[in-house]
Amino acid sequence: MTCVDVIFGTHRVTGRKTWISRLAEAAVFVLFFRAPDGRLVAAAVDADEPGLLRQPIPPTGLAGWTWGVLGLDAVKVRPEDVLHGDGMALLREHFAS
Repeated sequence: MTCVDVIFGTHRVTGRKTWISRLAEAAVFVLFFRAPDGRLVAAAVDADEPGLLRQPIPPTGLAGWTWGVLGLDAVKVRPEDVLHGDGMALLREHFAS
């Protein structure tokens, strides 16, 4: 994902992520993106945030929940949405093993 700009502490994120699980069921998405200063930022974004675009992909042997592409068109990430801590450490702790 690409951070387009920062205005008064609010990031506007534009990009595309493929193979998102629970695309339709999610109430919140965790986004990881590079801030203009190069650091990795983790943020929790409400699934109803304007600019989030969902494109379902039919499951290939993994039925039971939706998969797809999550597009972001200048999605606002406010300071209160940013998760505390180093983004890379959060990624490794919760999503890599």
